[in-house]
Amino acid sequence: IIEEVWRVKREERLDREARRDEFERLEELRDKKSLDKEKKRAKDEREHWQEMREIAAEEKEATETRRRNIRKDYLLQWKVDASKRAVAVRDNQKRTLLREQKLKEKEDNRLRKFRESQFLSTMRDGNASPKSAQDADETSSPKAADMPGGSMRGAAKSVEAEERAKRQAERDKKRQQEEAKQAKVAKLGATNPNTSEILRFREWKIAQDKKKQAFENARLQRELAEEKATKEAAEAAAKREEKFETLEPLREEANLEREHKRNEACVNRIRNLPIGTGLPLALVY
Repeated sequence: IIEEVWRVKREERLDREARRDEFERLEELRDKKSLDKEKKRAKDEREHWQEMREIAAEEKEATETRRRNIRKDYLLQWKVDASKRAVAVRDNQKRTLLREQKLKEKEDNRLRKFRESQFLSTMRDGNASPKSAQDADETSSPKAADMPGGSMRGAAKSVEAEERAKRQAERDKKRQQEEAKQAKVAKLGATNPNTSEILRFREWKIAQDKKKQAFENARLQRELAEEKATKEAAEAAAKREEKFETLEPLREEANLEREHKRNEACVNRIRNLPIGTGLPLALVY
């Protein structure tokens, strides 16, 4: 009977040891699978975060590229418009210069024709008048009178000199009249409504140019401020991402270490439990 009792107890003890060894083996397998799952989950999470960061970076780069292209197109259009305005101004100046040259040529031609007509009419009148011929004979030199046809040439020269002097006097008189007329017009310019209107238009043009320049400067400053803010935001985001990439491996390593310590503590706690603690009290001896 005693041997039978000890045999039963030995069998029970061996059975408990076998079950404990099996439990420890299975517990190690469970810990290993749990650790593999945690590593896989951490790897998937890391890949997911990297993918999200890449997508955000691509979207940001696309947005910045689009904004740069819009600004380049705007600046190019502004330069084209400015060049067109400059070309229009140069064309107007060329047309004005050509118009003035043509007017001057016409005026010169008219004056030349007038002088020629005056000279011809004077010559005709001088040749037809006997008094002019007599004066020419009196003023001619004795040497010219001795020569054949000298009296006629001397008369022609004297008449031409008189005509030149007369035309010069007429031109001086006309120039004095024009200068007097311009002086009177300048004096009356204060009461001329056209002059006041021209002055008002010039003042308005100057004010519009100043306003346009101020608007352009304000827009340029605003665009520069926006670019600066965008650049600062991009730099802050880049620094934040760099800091995240620097600290993320440390956080993952700390999480893995805490998980490993937790698993070891759980395994040690279970191993330190008395054998048969999980069995019903009816089966515990």
